[in-house]
Amino acid sequence: GQGYVEQQLASLCAIRGFPVDGLFRVPFALAAFIRAGASTACLMRPEGCGYLLLLALASESFTFVYLLVKDAIHLEAVFAQYRQQLLRLVHRALEHRRFMVLDLLAFCGYSLERSGDEVQSQFDERFLKCLLTEDLAPIERMSRLGLSLRRLAERNEGAFHVFVQRRLEAMQVGRPGDASCQAPAPEPATDLAAAGPTEEAPPQPQAEGAASARELLRRLARLDRSALELHFRSRVFLDFAGGLLAKRSFVSLRSIVEVHPGALEVCFVENRATLEGSIIDAFLLRDVAFVVDMCSLSFPMGSFFARHQAEVDSMLLSCWLQHKSWAELGALRSEVRQWNFPAFFERNRGRTDDFAIVTIENGYWYDVNNLAQLGFDFRSFFDRRFEEVSRAVLGFIETSRPHFVLLRELSALSFPWARFMEAHRHRLGPAKDDDFLHFVISLEGFEIGSKVYGVVEQTCRLYHSMASQLFPSPAEMSQRPLPDDEGGAEE
Repeated sequence: GQGYVEQQLASLCAIRGFPVDGLFRVPFALAAFIRAGASTACLMRPEGCGYLLLLALASESFTFVYLLVKDAIHLEAVFAQYRQQLLRLVHRALEHRRFMVLDLLAFCGYSLERSGDEVQSQFDERFLKCLLTEDLAPIERMSRLGLSLRRLAERNEGAFHVFVQRRLEAMQVGRPGDASCQAPAPEPATDLAAAGPTEEAPPQPQAEGAASARELLRRLARLDRSALELHFRSRVFLDFAGGLLAKRSFVSLRSIVEVHPGALEVCFVENRATLEGSIIDAFLLRDVAFVVDMCSLSFPMGSFFARHQAEVDSMLLSCWLQHKSWAELGALRSEVRQWNFPAFFERNRGRTDDFAIVTIENGYWYDVNNLAQLGFDFRSFFDRRFEEVSRAVLGFIETSRPHFVLLRELSALSFPWARFMEAHRHRLGPAKDDDFLHFVISLEGFEIGSKVYGVVEQTCRLYHSMASQLFPSPAEMSQRPLPDDEGGAEE
């Protein structure tokens, strides 16, 4: 039975003088036993053939490993039984860069996550050298096996902070408009880095070095963001980020946020009063670029608006809307997602309704359209202020030259023409251009061949007639004398 299989496999692996090449016969023997009915679930036990897993891993054979673990139910016990051997296997795989062994260990479910610092610290020296040479492949493999990059950073805080800060400074080199973007000083050797010979990463041109540093930090963030968060709380980084904020080096700051969206959270908390004061000044000066830049850095704009809602509302009403700063208002709507224009209009309904009434009365159809783009609810506004809007609309209809553009704009915003016609039908009879007016206020569209096309055709003929009177035809141009002949001289 099962004991016989275990004895045969053990004897096959333990033959003295057995050629090394012969060990590769073990998987075939195992496959033959499995085909004959042997169960790998029973074989893979600490007291059974658990040692075969070491042989399979060392041979870097996925097929061999898969045969052993696909039905195994005692893998954790096997890992515990051969704990020291597996650790030695990991060290040898790192030393010789046999990453397939590490990938197979991860496939089996082997993990160092629950191991203490006494185990994980064995890899500190090797991994600090990998960081200095910007070789992240071993660290990425070991992260899959549960190695904590954050615990590595905590155990080697000084060296890790120097490494990350130098890369952050290297990212800023060569950025236009940043006076602080000087080439970083050579990286000082740390105690752990100096424990053995280390090959520094070869020098690169500034642009390539900045891109390389950015990509390196992004890979570290993908492995373990919390390790970088440890650095973002350090005094050296807070001073560095504070200097960039004081100089408004937003391009450099955005490159940091691209590495980790929450990189500046602690810096924002520490400088909240100053930064919020600057944002309030920006609203007062209609400097929407500064507001958008701060939002792009993941500044907590939501809590800022909650604390300063009355101030922001007052500045938008008195400065932005009154001066019709539509470009700035549009940027605020599209770029600052924490700001809610419909809620703003609702909070300040009286003043915004008055602004809309004045805009319509003056016939500023472009401003009406921009107000609608910001999310102003014209449908409910027409219901609230129907009488005032109707007086303005009636004036545009009764004038000698009806304001068709504004009327069509109101139609697009769902002006209640049915209610308007019912209230003012007696005054619309003598209105001019009745056919086109009917098209303007129609909520249904029109059919081909309707009278509207006649109006359009007449308008086109009028434009052609005006053009022929203002500009001579090509034949007339050819008959006119040139400026340098006698006729031109006399003139």
